[in-house]
Amino acid sequence: MAKYDESFKLKMVQKYLEGGVSNRALAEQAGLHASLLRQWTNSYQAHGIDGL
Repeated sequence: MAKYDESFKLKMVQKYLEGGVSNRALAEQAGLHASLLRQWTNSYQAHGIDGL
């Protein structure tokens, strides 16, 4: 089982893509490492929801 479920990942990626908050700030608020959020975002942009 994944540590973070798909709905959480999607929520974080969508918040980041909406703008208004940096990758680092959003990751910090959620208790994530910024590189993990960046990885989810890149995967989502390349493969859509299946990338999460």
